[in-house]
Amino acid sequence: MIDNFVETRARSVSKSFAWRFLAVLNSFTVLTWMPTSRPITYAIAMNVSGFFLFYFFERGCNKVSWGRVPANDSALSAETETKPA
Repeated sequence: MIDNFVETRARSVSKSFAWRFLAVLNSFTVLTWMPTSRPITYAIAMNVSGFFLFYFFERGCNKVSWGRVPANDSALSAETETKPA
């Protein structure tokens, strides 16, 4: 089943801050607990762990209904409407 929802700006901003916090925590953890002298090893480890972390982060966010409204909700139309440049 595909739900037809739109995210509010507050939800998007909250998810952005939460993801950046987790990404920094991931980097700190990899750099602290993985002793190596090869920078490429750090880069690979952070990308692989970040991939899985982001997957589970998004799965968790999808379980939270806060900040999601039905796509046809007229109360949100002004907030999600794009303005011409």
